[in-house]
Amino acid sequence: MTSQTQLASNRQNSLLSTGPRTDSGKIASSKNAISHGLSAADPVLAYENRADYEKLVDDYTTEYEPDTIHQNFLVSQLAGARWRLNRIQRIENAALDLIIAGPGELTETPDHKIAQRMLDSGGDPLPRLERYRASVERSYHRAIKELRMAQMQQIQDEAKLRRFRGRQMEEFVHAAANAPIPGYENAKKQMEEYLANRRR
Repeated sequence: MTSQTQLASNRQNSLLSTGPRTDSGKIASSKNAISHGLSAADPVLAYENRADYEKLVDDYTTEYEPDTIHQNFLVSQLAGARWRLNRIQRIENAALDLIIAGPGELTETPDHKIAQRMLDSGGDPLPRLERYRASVERSYHRAIKELRMAQMQQIQDEAKLRRFRGRQMEEFVHAAANAPIPGYENAKKQMEEYLANRRR
């Protein structure tokens, strides 16, 4: 239970918040998360071509041939990471263009606008883009590793299942080969009785 002293202390500390106070600052702050789209849930931004992204997913699907829902998920993770890596490279190129170009020399592509926004937010955007690149590359390589492990596990599981079914078949054949012939006991008994009767 929070005491009255703690509540008063929390209220006092909240007054020291360094968040935006003006309306324009609050509007700018609200757009921080969407400044570059490198963390967006949907890998394809509004200005990017969804058909190109879907072709990338199809290419990875053809290469890795996923068989399960989990493997399909990992392929989509791979494609998403690759798509983001391509975007990071484009934004990095655009940032370099902006750094070395004079005013009015560049066309305003969406990538240049994103790079400009990163420049306007202060600091050099290149180290920030490099951090994003490193994070996305880790995601990419982790998805490849997990996909390969999942496919290897599937191959091992299928091999175990084949061996199990093979053993079942061997046991069935062995049991069938050693099973008594239906009616054989009755025929044997009748033959023994017949031979006994003839000896008398």
